[in-house]
Amino acid sequence: MTPMAEVTFRGITPSVELKALIQERTTRLEQRSDDIRGCYVTIELQTRPRGAGYSPNVLIDVQMPGERLLVRNQNGRSDDVLAAVRHAFDSATRQIEEYKTRIKLRVELCELVNPVTD
Repeated sequence: MTPMAEVTFRGITPSVELKALIQERTTRLEQRSDDIRGCYVTIELQTRPRGAGYSPNVLIDVQMPGERLLVRNQNGRSDDVLAAVRHAFDSATRQIEEYKTRIKLRVELCELVNPVTD
């Protein structure tokens, strides 16, 4: 299991609530799979055109053996950073589950093709 995720904030001073949410969700990710080799989270606030406020962008990069799972949540509809983070981590969780399913299918296929005989 990997150490806690490396988190970068751009254009935003993180609240205690935001930091706690990221810590909770990275812990959940790490509990999903022992194969996680690294997890990098970037939270960025970008100014919307014509002074329409800010748009939170969340990038989660999960390093797995032989694969890199990327989640980009560019939540242009809402300025709620916490909602954008939750949405991105939900997507990352789904990608980890899909990764585990692919690995399981590969193992089963290999066992079918090359059966172990005693």
